Amino acid sequence: MRPLHNAALAGFALNCAAVLLLFFGMNAMDFSMHPEEVQEVIAYYASSPAFYSLYGLCLSLQAAGLWLLHRKLLRSGLILALAAGVIMIPLSLPYILGCLGSAYSGRFASLPPAPRTIEGACRMFRPAFPKAIWALFAVSAALSLPLLSAGGFSFLSRLLFSASCVLLHLAIRKSSLSPLLLYDSFFTVFPHFLATRVAVPFDQVRSATLEDNGDLSLKIRTNSGEEVTLSWPLAGVSPKDRDDALRSLGSALQAHGAALL
Repeated sequence: MRPLHNAALAGFALNCAAVLLLFFGMNAMDFSMHPEEVQEVIAYYASSPAFYSLYGLCLSLQAAGLWLLHRKLLRSGLILALAAGVIMIPLSLPYILGCLGSAYSGRFASLPPAPRTIEGACRMFRPAFPKAIWALFAVSAALSLPLLSAGGFSFLSRLLFSASCVLLHLAIRKSSLSPLLLYDSFFTVFPHFLATRVAVPFDQVRSATLEDNGDLSLKIRTNSGEEVTLSWPLAGVSPKDRDDALRSLGSALQAHGAALL
């Protein structure tokens, strides 16, 4: 099993530190300089056992979600992690993104991660501009900012603000990372845009089919004998490079006995 993403562990540590700081800070700090309404709200939460119980339960469930992901129970771990993390947004965003990355990477743990430094010739294809993600980011930001500026930090405003942050992260990631790198004996792709980049040797690909929706379906047999199906969206490549990428990848696969259908 591939290790948990550092973002998931760091995010969980951040959540724990924030809850401890909140617990000690609300009881030790002097809020007399704030308006009376704010003091009443702080006093209410500082003396509310349910408030601390809720966040204590969230941290317990987040720890359980990490444990389940580590034990390869990806679906259960991800559901638990998301349910526990969404209550603490936007603070829990690193934790949530890390758990998503861990779950998607875990699905393809039988494929080796791409090395950080690779010697040899490489063909790099540019990513397509993610217009849809940038558009969704603009909409969510436009909806969340007025709610936040109006002084309300409700769950809806936090949810919209968190969605904006996630969409911004995805848009930058998809705009800056090459979706396909071709080497002499293998190629690297992202099985999911939140997953770790994997390296796929050409001689392990048994078949490659271009689906009607533009996805490339790859049947892979790993060194351990496991059969893995990887669906990779060709649309992630820039339209200017798409035909060249498909032709180059098809030629490399054919040279190793796997025809592109």
